[in-house]
Amino acid sequence: MLVAGIVTSAALVAVSGLGVAGPRIEGELELARVAGEVSDAAFGEWSRLRREPTPCDAVATVRWSRADEDVDLAPTVAQPVEDEPVGRDDGAARALLAEALRPPRNEERLRETLETLAEFDLGAELAVELAVQRRRAGLPSPAPTSALGATWRGLPVPIAVALASGEERADERTALADAWAHGELAFESPSWTFATDPPTCTLDSRERALLERLLTPEQCERVMAMSAPRALAAALGGWPTLMDDERWRVQPLPSDAEGWTGLARVQAGDMRELSIVAREAPLRAVSAALARAGLVPDGFALRPSDEPGAGDIVRAAESTEGLTFVVTHADAAAFVARAGDRVIWLRNGLLVLAIAILVTALFLARALRRDRRLIEARSAFVASVSHELRTPVASILTLSENLERGHASARSAKRYPGLIHREAERLRRLVDDVLDMSRIERGQLLKPRLAETETRPWLDEVLLELEKTVAGAGRAFQSDSAELPEHVFIDAELMRRALGNLVDNAVKHGQDRVTLTTGVGADERWWVSVSDEGLGVPRPARQRVFESFERLGRNDGRGAGLGLGIVRQIVTAHGGQVAFLDPADGHGAHVRLELPVHVEPNMGAEA
Repeated sequence: MLVAGIVTSAALVAVSGLGVAGPRIEGELELARVAGEVSDAAFGEWSRLRREPTPCDAVATVRWSRADEDVDLAPTVAQPVEDEPVGRDDGAARALLAEALRPPRNEERLRETLETLAEFDLGAELAVELAVQRRRAGLPSPAPTSALGATWRGLPVPIAVALASGEERADERTALADAWAHGELAFESPSWTFATDPPTCTLDSRERALLERLLTPEQCERVMAMSAPRALAAALGGWPTLMDDERWRVQPLPSDAEGWTGLARVQAGDMRELSIVAREAPLRAVSAALARAGLVPDGFALRPSDEPGAGDIVRAAESTEGLTFVVTHADAAAFVARAGDRVIWLRNGLLVLAIAILVTALFLARALRRDRRLIEARSAFVASVSHELRTPVASILTLSENLERGHASARSAKRYPGLIHREAERLRRLVDDVLDMSRIERGQLLKPRLAETETRPWLDEVLLELEKTVAGAGRAFQSDSAELPEHVFIDAELMRRALGNLVDNAVKHGQDRVTLTTGVGADERWWVSVSDEGLGVPRPARQRVFESFERLGRNDGRGAGLGLGIVRQIVTAHGGQVAFLDPADGHGAHVRLELPVHVEPNMGAEA
């Protein structure tokens, strides 16, 4: 137990001293650790969001199919037609076109005429008309004709054509819308417009205005839905390359789209999707998700790496696909100080715990040693009591049998009653000691019945009894009773037993003479001392011998180890003290008990 406590304490002390860099360094390491956790959480949350249907707010979204990706984007570069020069005559071409359109129409002849006219250098109005007729006949235009490069009577050519067509040619508008949507009519430079106030991302507003003037709302939306992907693909320089994993990926936008980010992914089946978002939108979405999940400790925040802001940067710029940021803290110095204080408290706590464990181990080890000695003493006590009980019982039985059978002489028979009485007293004292110690072990302290007692008569009676005990053991007994108080408050029977145990202990473990001395001290206390001429009691053991079952390791079979323990209990119950003193001549044991002459308050009645 003690070894385990020492090892545990040493381990705790070692752990408390591992952070040798100091509280400040420990605080900086803690700041870096938390910042790293925030950064890792941001990357993990962004990875999760990129699998969500909408990772962040988009200002524009374009969808296209895989069939659109198979279209060659090169023809979408418009081939502008020149303005029709003054005096230019496209009469022959117009005549051929009119002849081919005259009812009843011959589709084969119309196709041949349209293919022939495609080789002509036509004016703007006729070029647009030819593109419409080719769409109606199912013939693609070899190159889109610019709708803004030419004007006719001050209006864009497609609008002029539509207005000139009249209501009876409404189907011409549908053909015109199809030609426009399929790239056969185009702007000179199809592009996207990225605006920040308000956040918008749309096709060129000029094209939208032309569509709204030329077509019905339904036709307008259809043209926008069909032409927007082509125009965006042209602006991006090709279709975004994607993988079929339902995951959003970053799509580079044109250089004029500064401040914007494209997120592209496979939406479902053959459909593709490209969302245009503000550059800070991914970081804003991640920060909001982390805040909802409680993954950002107080004081920490994320911000774009190239934008100034409040707080101290505690982790350098981190970048993943579509997400670039730095981790900041509102007051990094205060965080470091608090973390350092926690380290100090932790170290001190570990040291206190180590001391507490060590002290507890010492107490437990001491208690275990005491319990082990107590168990050993009790085992020895059982053997000693058995011997102590058998000896007087055997003596009584032998003497009584001799008297009963008439084996004793007349002279000896006169001595037998006294011997039987002495052995019975010896047996009685032992039984009383065992019973008293049993009560003490159960926590029932001795409760003396204090009464005013005449000192001299009581002491003379006790001395006479003790002298017989010592003489019966073949030893000399000497008493010296100095001046004593006339009356004392004692339990006469308990004090008789205490003195009897002291004398009995001297007889068992001493040699030659036993001396009992009494007197009065200067502090109104009277005392009794008993000394012998034996081996004595070593100073380190003088307190221990008053414990139950303690016999100084002697295994001579004499005594049960109860006598001195009973003496201390009796004297303590009277408000006195008992202790071993150094003998005057340096030999033997000298024990002295002191008692108050007068009764203490609340003492003298049985509790």
